[in-house]
Formats: sequence, structure tokens, C-alpha cells
Amino acid sequence: MAASKFVFKRAVLGVFHSVEPPAVRVAGELAERLDLQIVGLFALDRAIQTLAGYSKAREFLPSKREWRFLDPDIVAREQMLAAEAARRAFKRLVQSHRVPSSFEIVTAAAGQIFETVEASDILVLPLPRRASAAALYSLTVFVESAVRSAASVLFVPQTAQARKGPIVVIARSPDDPSIAVAIRVAAAAQEKVILVTGFDEALEAPLKDETGAVIEQIRGSEKALYDVQYVSELLGNRTESLIILMRSDGAAIPGDYCADLAERRKAPVLLLEPMNSDVRIRQV
Repeated sequence: MAASKFVFKRAVLGVFHSVEPPAVRVAGELAERLDLQIVGLFALDRAIQTLAGYSKAREFLPSKREWRFLDPDIVAREQMLAAEAARRAFKRLVQSHRVPSSFEIVTAAAGQIFETVEASDILVLPLPRRASAAALYSLTVFVESAVRSAASVLFVPQTAQARKGPIVVIARSPDDPSIAVAIRVAAAAQEKVILVTGFDEALEAPLKDETGAVIEQIRGSEKALYDVQYVSELLGNRTESLIILMRSDGAAIPGDYCADLAERRKAPVLLLEPMNSDVRIRQV
């Protein structure tokens, strides 16, 4: 089987208000397996700074049960204090991973935060704990911005557990490049690969990993593979540690599908950006 030609250089962890330990752990593990640098990217929301500039803008303080006028200087100071607290937390958490790391602070509108990431990046997107938190973090805007970016995107639910388990790949065809990436990650993690497929072509020979072991295959309906409940039922009670699939021009994969799948399976979901690779997988 041909080696993956996906070129990954950085795992870029999006930090919106505070550093999420599960996301740092998942990003660190992936960085170790793929030999990546891990970067914390703290987003200062430009919209809040702009809003604070309006003379009548106010904010509600739950702890005091009162409204106060927004002071631009106070808002800027509070944002920088949050950024520095996130930097310290990131530095502490990333120390347990043997990878180079850095922390960056950017100011941008919510929909433009990830415009600086590159095709060789894996953007690590922490998902909030509750629906209310999703509204607070403008989750839809952040997810759409991430999926529109040039990078591959790793969706990390708060329910992601530190566990050993197979690498699941959802493939649209026998030469889907995501298969090679799954094999690469599985080899580094010493895990097996589970191939979930919906294609009709008969395999000339079983797909195998780099050790020669036959990859476990689960056959499903191609049209139903983008139904979260259906995929979850196919996987059953397996405890996978990562799910990988690739965005396709012929079948757009919305970010909320990946987020929902990650939450349901309690496992990170890696959505690969096809422009990163020209890899082709051959059967053995």
C-alpha cells in the first residue's frame, strides 16, 4: 500500500476563551504520532472590541445581577488577561507531550480567525460542553470558519476520553486518501484500522496495513454514511480513539456533521482537506 503523501507540519489549537485540557491532550497525541509542532492560537474577538467603542454599549454581569457600560480599556485589558492565562495553561498542559510548541494571539472577526492557517496545518477545534456554551462561543461561526479554511480540521468533544482504541476511517472509495492517513496514525499508535465503506466496487484483494494485517471492514450504504446515527450504529460498541474522513467536492461534509459524530462517539473526528494531498492508495 502506498504511503500517505499528506504533508502535515502543525497542529493548531484554536483557543477562544480558555484552554480545554481534552483538546490539548488530543492535539499533543496527534502531534507526537505525526511529528508535528503544536501551536496554541488564542482569538481576540474584534467584534467585542468594536462593540465596546459604542457609547451606549452595555454588558450584563451575572455575579452582580446588574448591567454596566462597556469600557474599551477594560475590555481590552480583560481580553489580554484571558489570553495570558490561556498561554500559561497551554504551556503547562503541553509539557507532557514531547513536541515543539508555541502560542500565538490574533485579533480577528469570528469568521476570519482561521484565515492564517495553511493546508499543511491540522486545526484542532474544541467543542463546548453544552448547547448554551455553543451559543456563547458562536460555535456555528467558528466551525464554519474552520471548515472554510485551507487546513484539515480535528473536532474534539469535551467527552473525548483518554483511551486506546482502533482508528476508524470512513472511505468513499478503495483509493480514498484518508485510508493512508489512518494507517499512518494507527501504526504510530500501535492500533488497528477499521474501514467503514459505502462503495460498490469489489476489492481485488483485502486492504492491509503496514504490518500486513488485514484491515477490518464494515460495509454500509454510501448515501447513509453521512447520517451520524447510522454510522454510530455501524460502529456499535467499539471504542475507537479517532475517526478520519475526507472532504469531497462531490459530497460536502458540513462541520456540524463532524461535531455531532464526535459528540455521539466520544472520540475526535479528523476532517481531511483534499487539497493537501495527491495520494492514491493501491490494493495489495
